[in-house]
Amino acid sequence: MSEPLVFEHVQVFPLERRLLVGGVAQVLGTRAFDLLLYLIEHRDRVLPKSELMDKVWSGVVVEDNNLTVQMSALRKVLGNGAITNLARQGYRFTLMGPTPGVSVASSANEPLETPGLPLPDKPSLVILPFLHFSTDMAQAHLTDGITEDITTELSRFRSLFVISRNSAFTYKGRHVNVRDVAHELGVQYVVEGSVRLAGPQMRVTAQLVEAASGGHVWADKFDGPLEDLFTIQDEVVRCISVAVAQGVQSHEYRSLRQHPTSISAYGLALQAYRLASDAFNLSDEALCQQAIQRADAAMAQDPNCAMAWNAKALASWQSLFFGRAVDRAATQAQAMAAADRLIELDSSDATGYTYRGLLLQVAGESAQALICLRHAYQLNPNDVPMLGSLGMLEIFNGNPAQAIEPLQRARRINPLDPWAWSPQTLLGLASFALFDYRTAREQAQVSVNLAPHVVTPHALVAVASVGLGDMEGAAAAISKALQTGREFIRHRLGLDGARFATPEITARYRKFVAKALLQLDPATVGDLMPLAIEVSGQET
Repeated sequence: MSEPLVFEHVQVFPLERRLLVGGVAQVLGTRAFDLLLYLIEHRDRVLPKSELMDKVWSGVVVEDNNLTVQMSALRKVLGNGAITNLARQGYRFTLMGPTPGVSVASSANEPLETPGLPLPDKPSLVILPFLHFSTDMAQAHLTDGITEDITTELSRFRSLFVISRNSAFTYKGRHVNVRDVAHELGVQYVVEGSVRLAGPQMRVTAQLVEAASGGHVWADKFDGPLEDLFTIQDEVVRCISVAVAQGVQSHEYRSLRQHPTSISAYGLALQAYRLASDAFNLSDEALCQQAIQRADAAMAQDPNCAMAWNAKALASWQSLFFGRAVDRAATQAQAMAAADRLIELDSSDATGYTYRGLLLQVAGESAQALICLRHAYQLNPNDVPMLGSLGMLEIFNGNPAQAIEPLQRARRINPLDPWAWSPQTLLGLASFALFDYRTAREQAQVSVNLAPHVVTPHALVAVASVGLGDMEGAAAAISKALQTGREFIRHRLGLDGARFATPEITARYRKFVAKALLQLDPATVGDLMPLAIEVSGQET
């Protein structure tokens, strides 16, 4: 593997055409990567739009907005400060790194030398998004649901290493080569499939490909009425697990969950969960409430639809965690009821215990919260949301060093995660708890670049800057935090927002938030100013 070009938080491997941001692999289209390489190679000057169009789209007639689209894609991945746009002049790559003028040209025929990520010590696979073939595109969410359910069920097998659905879905809608996918994700096998819906009938096809050879290990098709969707899913899971993991016992691939009894309810639940997921990534309370409404509609049709309870728990917990819930007691009660219902429906699944632990932590019951998350880990050590939650609760319970392993494991299972900012921020929080403010700020800044619209990374940059004595940096970061999540800052500043079981860490975090706020104009801080003055005078 070639040596990377390193620019602050970004690593570029020109020959392998790989990109890491904050240590996390990112996916770029061919044109975007070509554009990035040209910007890097000529980063000593401003590049006119005409030159970029000529070099990146050489011999191809395209509209001017193609450059704008590709620049937007690059900025989304690299962060807004990576590429400067000078009005009427052009673009320039502005991250600090190697000396300008170094050639980064790569050959399209250059072979991939080694896997992008090391192979795990057990059979490893990714389930790519199944293709949807139907005249009714409104049912496309069912196809996504099939992919997600197969991924979830296979992740329960301790004998398998399964890439998370968030990383797998970065390939949705793209024509990919299975060898390239395996290279990027560090897996042995790739599962591809399709779903064809025609009225009440469906056909599911699936194939398991061994990436190194490109050979088919297993392939089959399943026909039946739409009502047999979950039975077909179980059969696909069984066939894949037997094909890749020798010695899997029959009880290991027996479905343990209680399936929904209504396809329409399941469809609503999938929509609700997608809304709740988007709400977390976009820090959007309105989407949380839409998710809850859609989940309630699904449960009205089918009270046993686990996906609906999952969506409601996720959306309700967000409202509590980010301090946006209007009636905290009522929201806590509905969220805990959803978590308990998930456990009742399937006590072998980590999901219900994960939410229960998160909600106990919100309620201040730290010790019991950690017990729940550690139990969830024993049930399914491959569950990415659980791993991130466990890492967070280890930090909040005064065990920051123990948070590193589950957080790093979450990133390995989910290397292309659009939510990579979350475990990255938690790793920074662990460093803050360990008094390593410089590392905490560096890790938090990577998270800011990944998700500038989320409040938690900005808040962490602020408190880490206070720890370093950089009050100007603290002021800039806390100002951004107020803009992106004022109620979150209010909640963390108040005693009811304390998250750490260790009083020293709680007091230090609150005091540093207060000190950062006091660097701002009182009009900006507003009604938080009296509390900030009070907290800043407390002894840690």
